[in-house]
Amino acid sequence: MSSLFHRTVSDDPKFTLLRSMASFADVADGDLKAFVNAADFTERPAGFHLMDEGRFAYEVFVVLAGAVEVTRGDNLVALRGAGDVMGEIAVIENTPRTATVTAVTDVQLAVWDVATFATLMADLPTVRALIDKLIAARPH
Repeated sequence: MSSLFHRTVSDDPKFTLLRSMASFADVADGDLKAFVNAADFTERPAGFHLMDEGRFAYEVFVVLAGAVEVTRGDNLVALRGAGDVMGEIAVIENTPRTATVTAVTDVQLAVWDVATFATLMADLPTVRALIDKLIAARPH
């Protein structure tokens, strides 16, 4: 088979990027490939609100590049960057957003809508294990 037609998961730069992030180390290759293939990829400028505390959840994000701040009320809760997943609590628990997330720098993001994310959680056990671990570790 010609190398033009033989493509592996490691040839996909988005797969390779997520695979290189520590938070995705335990995700099986097949699950990660499906997770990446289901994502939309976008960029947002510094100052952009990715989500607002108390609002309904429509998306889950992974920061691919750049930095965001997480606030509750007027309190800075965390600074997050490449490899961090955000928005999963409200989507999984079907509750309003627990925090506001604002881009501190220009950011590149992978994004999943609620329906797609729910399907992925049901179909990809190692991605679900990662998300469950993140939710257990975060205050909400």
